[in-house]
Amino acid sequence: VVFFFFFGENMGWLDELDELLDENESHDFLGEAPETPKKKENENLVLLVDGDIIAYSSAFACQESFVLAVKRETNESYEFGNKTLAKNKLGERFEEFEIVELARTATEEALFSTIRSQIESYKKRFKTSRVEVYVNGQTNFRYVVPLPIRYKSNRGSAKPQLLSRAQAILRDHFNAISVDGIEADDAVSMRQHELNKEGVD
Repeated sequence: VVFFFFFGENMGWLDELDELLDENESHDFLGEAPETPKKKENENLVLLVDGDIIAYSSAFACQESFVLAVKRETNESYEFGNKTLAKNKLGERFEEFEIVELARTATEEALFSTIRSQIESYKKRFKTSRVEVYVNGQTNFRYVVPLPIRYKSNRGSAKPQLLSRAQAILRDHFNAISVDGIEADDAVSMRQHELNKEGVD
């Protein structure tokens, strides 16, 4: 594909080119654009998806985090992208402010679109329309097993605000299966073994 960009007023020769193209409808001298071959779908492939990964990434993508620096004496406030920026900007005055971490979230339509685009990209990449999505349910045996250290206790507690909505969208619109007692990636592994026994990739 060749793009031409023209500037200026003396462009009458373009009309002549249009007439020439109209006279030669076949446009052989330009060459025929080859048809793009359709990618054949892999009918023996089932795509197993850990939906919580999609839910987390989509919810974070639809969230803008920021901090509000509120001066204790006057309640005047200033918005910054993060705490470090606030500290650098306020300098020695930083200790005079209370830092509040906040977030703005996108609309549910934007969240749905983000989730759909991820799933569609997976389907296109692996050339299959057979997709099974799994999301975490309400319980997980790892939290009740007496481990030396509580499961995932070393991870940050901050979760995207739209996480539960993202999981609900996956269940309601993409037939995601909620799994209780185990995690979504456990269900994916178990389902993979089942499909392999059936001769499915």
